[in-house]
Amino acid sequence: MILQLRATDAFTELISRFRRAHAIILCESTEVEVVKAVNKRLNILDGEVRVAITDCEGVNTLRREVLPSIIGLISTKVITKARVLGVVLDAEDLSPNERVRGITDGLRSRNVSLTCDAVNDNVWRITLSNDRTVIVAVSGIMNYHWFTKHTIEDHILLLKELEGLVDSSTIRNVREASTLVSRDDLLLINNANINNVKTSFKHLVKLLEHIRGILTIHKLVS
Repeated sequence: MILQLRATDAFTELISRFRRAHAIILCESTEVEVVKAVNKRLNILDGEVRVAITDCEGVNTLRREVLPSIIGLISTKVITKARVLGVVLDAEDLSPNERVRGITDGLRSRNVSLTCDAVNDNVWRITLSNDRTVIVAVSGIMNYHWFTKHTIEDHILLLKELEGLVDSSTIRNVREASTLVSRDDLLLINNANINNVKTSFKHLVKLLEHIRGILTIHKLVS
């Protein structure tokens, strides 16, 4: 079960609810709805597992303020139940590798001890000194190399392409996925071919699978 928390919730309420969660996922805005839709379509995190997901209102707020604060609370055992922290953010005008390096450099500058290993081109596993795990999934389809920035909308556009709802020549003529993607396209995730969903959102699938795997190891989910 994924429980969505609002960015406007009081911080004390967020922390209170985070304490009851087995896992926490921090996102920007659109990512929250996409993660929930992909999880529902593929049924990766379900049953009694409690996952808190929240909108951090933009990549800079997530990277510079919310993420270091939550990791600090996990490191100091203010939040003890959560075994894994997921992070979903856009690459924007950086490569995925540059984006995650910005996160690890920022955490290290705050004296957070960690190791970072690539899972694939868009997903990294960060291990903290207290054995808690942070899974970072960076959104952006780098095959759309002519785009001026890469966001979660890239993945929605890829799903539309795989579903035959937009052709490659049309995509070639735009500079950002958002030109060809609307909020209504989120509904496509619910009805699209499952393999197309897995291909389009493989970074989110990997994130959710890693969270489930870690919770399984700690016997929080069967």
